[in-house]
Amino acid sequence: MYSFPPHRSTVYIMGILLGYCLRKYRGIQLTKTQLRLGWVVATACVLVSLLGPAPMGDINYQYNTTHAAIYAAFAPIAWCIFFAWIVFVSHNGYKNKFTEMLSWKGFQVSTKLSYAIYLTQFPVFFFNVGRRRHIHHYYNFVSIILDTNEFICIFLASVALTIFFDAPFQNIKKLIFKRAPAPSKKLENGLVKTSTQISSD
Repeated sequence: MYSFPPHRSTVYIMGILLGYCLRKYRGIQLTKTQLRLGWVVATACVLVSLLGPAPMGDINYQYNTTHAAIYAAFAPIAWCIFFAWIVFVSHNGYKNKFTEMLSWKGFQVSTKLSYAIYLTQFPVFFFNVGRRRHIHHYYNFVSIILDTNEFICIFLASVALTIFFDAPFQNIKKLIFKRAPAPSKKLENGLVKTSTQISSD
């Protein structure tokens, strides 16, 4: 599923469409009914993507290709709709306690590292699985979810990747594709002049 790019193209296309909507409908006025409806749909989408495949985790569940195909096709879309709605309403100033929590400045650290974590987690996972030569027992749910050594390795690898590769290349991209500042307009004697014209005068 992850090795074939078209399988991930749906959420990428949705991200592009979201960017277009953010530019096209900046400052759009939404009624309370529209906001409530949007939050209901977004919440339903995230619950479907999280809880929908829960029956497939049952010990007596028999694998069904249709169930797996539906989950693989629609769960990423539903998940993306939820976060797209959050980004859209936050960008247009419709905030609540949930969006304010997601806007916490501390999340900027994880935001900067998110792509590097995505790239480094699987090599770390596969390395740890490959070097293990004994049966590993998990005693409770916490021990399954929280593998401290693995988390530390992923965190350090992602920090190194961000500092030495991602951040420098992002700065290079900004220098290469640097946008010219929009000309400021001033009203002088009833005529509108750009900043370049004013400086030449």
